[in-house]
Parts: sequence; structure tokens; C-alpha cells
Amino acid sequence: MKEFIDQDYAQQFDTTTIDIGNPVALEAMPFLPPSFGVTAPTTLPQPRPKKQRNYNPNKARDERKRELEYLRNEVEELGFKLEHLQAIKADRALRGDETLGSQLASGLPLLENPGPNHFVWEQTCARQLNCRLRSERENIHLKLLLKKQIQVAKSMEKLLNKRTKLTAAETSGSNNKRTIRVHVSLEDNVVEDVIVYEELNMGVEVSYQEVETMFASNELLPVTAPMRNVQMLDGENSMSLKIYDNKVMPFSMHATGEAWRCPWNHFSPNRCGFRIENTDDSIVEQFGMEMSDTKTKTAAKFFVQQRLRRYVEKDRIVIVWQSHIEPLEFSNKKLAGIRYREKGYVIIKPHNVSEASDDEAYTLVQTCYVITPDLPNQRLSDNNKTGALTEFVLSATVDNISTSTDMIENLLVDQELQQRSCI
Repeated sequence: MKEFIDQDYAQQFDTTTIDIGNPVALEAMPFLPPSFGVTAPTTLPQPRPKKQRNYNPNKARDERKRELEYLRNEVEELGFKLEHLQAIKADRALRGDETLGSQLASGLPLLENPGPNHFVWEQTCARQLNCRLRSERENIHLKLLLKKQIQVAKSMEKLLNKRTKLTAAETSGSNNKRTIRVHVSLEDNVVEDVIVYEELNMGVEVSYQEVETMFASNELLPVTAPMRNVQMLDGENSMSLKIYDNKVMPFSMHATGEAWRCPWNHFSPNRCGFRIENTDDSIVEQFGMEMSDTKTKTAAKFFVQQRLRRYVEKDRIVIVWQSHIEPLEFSNKKLAGIRYREKGYVIIKPHNVSEASDDEAYTLVQTCYVITPDLPNQRLSDNNKTGALTEFVLSATVDNISTSTDMIENLLVDQELQQRSCI
């Protein structure tokens, strides 16, 4: 009986169309037993479209597959050429005809009965073979050159990233101070310039004679470590600053002496000045110079006339110079009547190190600067601006000594690295 009722309800439900969204239709819907469930239609979530990839995840595998196919084709082609060569070699051995080698160049099958034009084609094929072999040899040679150039470029890139090159020479100085050459405009005074250069020329000769005396007071000091000594000397009419600097470099004397010439030649002779004389061992020049300190926001411009001379001896190299420095501006204010005289001494000689091996060379570099203010007017010497300028010049000179020494050391290290990379 129950089964009959269920079947009757099922038939009524199957033949009745019910609008679930209409409440009247829901009330008119016959009662269904619990075994029948009526649910509202649900919307199935649509699958999200897959995002197209802008790259090939199998790129490496595809490249290997293409390379494998290329190598297989090459193997087949080389195998065919090998069989062809073996056939030609066997035929030449049987027939004893040396001229058949030209057929190898053309890639044509062997001719059983060569005709009258065979000789013409033989020469053409021989020329084509020579051209092809020459092109292949040139291609291989160019590939080898390119590979070497790439290696050299990578080595140079590593050197450039590892060390600072000599381009810092023109704008040298510490993080706060720097010294550069600039253009300055002055009225030409030929008579005064001649007197100044004659004085500098005589002063350089005197400096060379007194170079031993300048370093005599520091001979007893240790030189195993970098050392700097500053002394103030009171003269009859002025005060001088004397700066000593010693440093041992792990390079030969001649290499160190040549490195000291690079900063002189780094500046273009006519770029920011004029060189009257320019040889391997002597320089006479005039130029504009600017010293600045970013920490104190102070700057000064100078007009410099100097004479530099190098003496190469058997067991040492001596470099001396004298400069005539005339301040033009200080803290954006014009100056006149103040001059500085600078004397420089450098001795480069071999240095014995007890722990050094036979193939190691060490060089002792001794440097001495003497700066003397020349103030003909007594009121200038008592001026506060003159004292501040003198202190600024002395501070910049001390900083330039360290900069020059470090720059030359970097140059020597770079040269050593380049020599080792070429081995």
C-alpha cells in the first residue's frame, strides 16, 4: 500500500511543473513525503580560464632536443662524406690516378670515362675547394680571436671593478679635500715670468745638492711602517712647514720611478695650462689650480709656475721640484700680494727586508715638502685671512701627499695584475 502511494505521488510530481520562485505555486504543490527532496536550482561555479604563460617552461629541453637533432644530422652528413672519401681513396689506390682528388672537392661521383671538359671542371673544383678551405680556416681563426678578446674584456672588467684606475689623478684628494687644475686668466708679464723661471731653475739645482741634508734628520727613524713627520720651522722673516713621509712599496726601484712619472703626464700639456719644457726628466709649466674642502665649504684658486727635474742614478732615483704659487681667490674673494714657495724632494731607492726572498724587490720612497709663505707686506702677515689661507694650503698639501702615494701604489698594483693575467 505504501509503495503504491509513493508511486502515485511520484507520477503527480513528474507531470507537474512548479515555479519555485512563485509562493502561490509553492502552496499548491502537493505534499511530498520525506523520501522526496526538492531543492532550488544552484549555479555551478565556472572554471577560471588558465592564464597564458609568457614563457616556455620547456625551453631548456627544447633547446637540447634541437641541438640533438642538429648533431644527428651532422653525424649523418659526416658519415656520408666519410663513405665518399673512402670510396675515392680506394678508387685512387686501384687506378693510381692522382688527379681524382679534385673530384673530392666538387662532391660529384667518380667519372668512369672523363670527357674533354674534365680538365676544366677539375681546375674549377680545385679553386672552389681552396676557397672553401681558406674561408673555414679564417672562420676558425676569427672565432679564436673573438674568444681571446672576450677573455681579455672580462679580465679588464674585473680589474676595473676591483681597483680604482688612474682617472682619479686629476681630481685627487680625500673624501673632503680635492685638488684639480683649472683655467685662470692673468695678464702676461714676460719680464716677471722670465725672472721667476730663472729662479726656479737655479732653485732645482740647489735642491738636488741639498737632498741628502733634507732627509738626514729622519735617517734614524724606523721605515718598516709608513711614517709621517711634520715640523714647523721659524725663519728670520717667515715660518716654514716641513713634511716628511716614508713608505716601503713591494715593487722594484725602476718600476716605482716610472710610476712617479705617470701623474705628471696625466695632465694634458695645453688643457689647463702651458708647458714650456716637457722631456722625460724635466718639466717646466704653469697652470691654474683649485683646492676645495667640501666639509668646510672652502675653496681657493692659485696660479702655479713650477720646475720639476728627475735624476736617475745607479742606486737611486731623485726627484726635485720648486713651485711659485700665487693665490688668486679664497672663499670667493680676490687676493693679491700673497705668494707661497714650495720645494719638493723625493728619493726612491731599494730597501732591504730581512724576510724577503731573492725574487722579491722592495723600494723605499722618501718624500719631503717645504712650504714657505712669502709676505712682503707686514700687514698681510697679521691679517686673519692670510692665516686662514696659509692653514688651508698646508692642510691640503698634507692630504695631497697621501693621495699621490696611494695613487702610485694603485698604479703599480694594477700593472702587476695585468702582467700576471697575461701569463
